[in-house]
Amino acid sequence: MTRLGLPVPPGFTIATTACRAYLETGDLPAGVSTEISAHLARLEEVMCRRLGDPADPLLISVRAGAKFSMPGMLETILDIGLTDESVHGLAKRSGDEHFAWDSYRRLLQMYARTVLDVPDEVLRTAVSAEYAEWGAGTPEELPAAAIERACAELQRAIAGHAGRPFPQDPREQLDLAVRAVFRSWSTPRAQLYRRQEHIPGDQARTSCQSLESPTRRSRSAWCRTASGCRSPAKVLTGEASISRASRATSAGTGWSGRLPVPIGPEWNSHTRRVRS
Repeated sequence: MTRLGLPVPPGFTIATTACRAYLETGDLPAGVSTEISAHLARLEEVMCRRLGDPADPLLISVRAGAKFSMPGMLETILDIGLTDESVHGLAKRSGDEHFAWDSYRRLLQMYARTVLDVPDEVLRTAVSAEYAEWGAGTPEELPAAAIERACAELQRAIAGHAGRPFPQDPREQLDLAVRAVFRSWSTPRAQLYRRQEHIPGDQARTSCQSLESPTRRSRSAWCRTASGCRSPAKVLTGEASISRASRATSAGTGWSGRLPVPIGPEWNSHTRRVRS
C-alpha cells in the first residue's frame, strides 16, 4: 500500500527469524532490542513525537502478522504509549477527553488480556459499575469522567489479578507487547487454524506501527480514529461489489457487529484502479 502511494502510517517490522527464536528459547535474540530502539527513534523522528510523551504522545500498535492471512487468529495491542500522565496530553492535544480516556481504556483491556493474562470476566467486572450507573452498553455511551473512573478500576483489577501494576514506562509496554504478540502464534486457536489451512508454523512476524499518518497529522489538529473492514464481494451472495463495515471514533475490532454496506461506484472504480 505504501508503494501505491496510500497514506499508510509509518512503522517497522520485527522479522520471522526473531519470532522463531523467541518461541524456541523464550527470549528475543541478542541485538533485537537494540534494533527496536533504532527503528523506534527513526519513527519518532518521522512523526515528530516521542513514544509516551506526556504532552503529545506517539501511540503505537503492535500487531501480529504472517505471510498467509490468519484473520482474527493473532493478537493486536493498540495505543501503546499511553500512561496515567500522557493520557492528559492526548486529551489536550486532541481536544477530546472522551477520545483520550477511551483510548486508554482500550489499551488497559487489550494489554491486560494479551500480555498479563487477565481473564475477560475480571475486566468486564471492573467496568460494570460505570456501565450500570449510566445504563450504557458501549463506551461511546459513557461520559469521559465515567471512562476515567473505569480506567482506575481496570488498573486496580490488573494489579490484583496479575500481581503487578500496569506498566507506566512506555518502552516496557512496547517490549512486553512484542513478546505477547509473538506468543499468540502458539495459542490453540492459531495452531488449529494453521492445521486446517495448511499454513507453515514458522511464518510469524510483528509490526510496530504509528496510529496516525504524518500526512494527515499536518492537515488537522488531530486525526480522529476509525476502524473497519472492506470486502471485494457481498458477504452473503459472493457478488463482486466493494462493501465496508466501519465505525468512527473506534479502533481495532471496534467495527465488529456492523453490517457491511455497499460503497458507491466512484469507490469501486477507484479500487479497480488501485488494483491495476
